[in-house]
Amino acid sequence: MCANWSRNKKEVGALAAAAAVPPAAAAEVTEPLLRKGSEAHSMIKTTVGIDGMMCSMCEAHINEAIRKAVPAEKIQSSHRKGEAVILSREPIDEEAVRKAIDDTGYIVLSVRSEPYKKRFFFFNK
Repeated sequence: MCANWSRNKKEVGALAAAAAVPPAAAAEVTEPLLRKGSEAHSMIKTTVGIDGMMCSMCEAHINEAIRKAVPAEKIQSSHRKGEAVILSREPIDEEAVRKAIDDTGYIVLSVRSEPYKKRFFFFNK
């Protein structure tokens, strides 16, 4: 899908008319897509402050260690920011993350968790 696809509800009706689909039927299809970031899809964002990462290979080591230690949907590390961000459906075991990172030779500076709500480009609600 193109990044320029930014149709609002009024444009959905126009598209439905052009496609010979009743606007009500088009709304039934698009409305769940607009609400996709609801509570059913809520995630937890855990940010781990890490000391000792110097390059992208260090990031890969951290990502692999965390992936083996806890169930996560997405892990993204940055040696420039000195942190790893973990997205998970359930709260993660902070001690397991600390141990996994410590075992690789890096130092955990902080661990903080917060609710994460996925943002959908133009459809933030």
